[in-house]
Amino acid sequence: MDWKPPVMKKSLAIAIVSLVPLVFGCQKEPVPEQTAIPRPPVASSPSPGATATPGGEVGMVSGALQPDVQMDKEVYRPGEQINVTAVATGLADSAWIGVVPSQIPHGKESDNDSNDLGFHYLRDGSKFFLVAPDKPGEYDVRFNDDDADGKEVASRSFKVEPDPNPVNDPRITWEPPAEVEAGSVMDITFEVPTSFAEDAWIGVVPSATAHGSEEDGDAADLVYQPLDGRSRGVASLKAPAEAGDYDVRIYDSDSKGKEVASVSFKVK
Repeated sequence: MDWKPPVMKKSLAIAIVSLVPLVFGCQKEPVPEQTAIPRPPVASSPSPGATATPGGEVGMVSGALQPDVQMDKEVYRPGEQINVTAVATGLADSAWIGVVPSQIPHGKESDNDSNDLGFHYLRDGSKFFLVAPDKPGEYDVRFNDDDADGKEVASRSFKVEPDPNPVNDPRITWEPPAEVEAGSVMDITFEVPTSFAEDAWIGVVPSATAHGSEEDGDAADLVYQPLDGRSRGVASLKAPAEAGDYDVRIYDSDSKGKEVASVSFKVK
């Protein structure tokens, strides 16, 4: 499981990305969150002497911050975005954080590597999102100090519980201001069914663009972000630089898909 830079739409790339690089006119195909993702060794600098006990407790790191991983909640719905912050200094570039079922033994990076359901390299940023698995149960976000014969150095547990009100109608819950400042970052909240394709996406399109066809939206989008398997989450999109009328639109697939939600806004 090695990191790959994003490529143009309709090409393959890795799933879970850091929060959240904005890409103009490009899209990648995410990796399904429910599939364990093997990761090949990554050449990097050695990690410091942190220790992880079988119970997942973390030893002190000499001359560095004690590794920790923080999350925004303890209970999530299937497919919900998990906002994560990693705390550490001096770790290898290939240190990584991933979602692992709680029943997997703690301690060995190789065990976590064989069972992770989504991951993020620390080199790609300390603030990012992962995606809650579709299957209800108990899981951990585990911090591993290296991807080559490393060890687990921190862990936080969370639960995935069935959604009592599953989303059937896709919607953008963001309420735009009367005017959006050109070039500003808009945090767009959304909810979609868990059945959506992995390559479903959300993007900014000029309002004059015809509604309905994903191909029309694909040809006209000014910025976009894949949903990456999220059923509930936040997409940070950059407002266009030119004044005018625009929409935030969601498309249910990047391959012969259709528009399923739209909200209009004005750039001043």
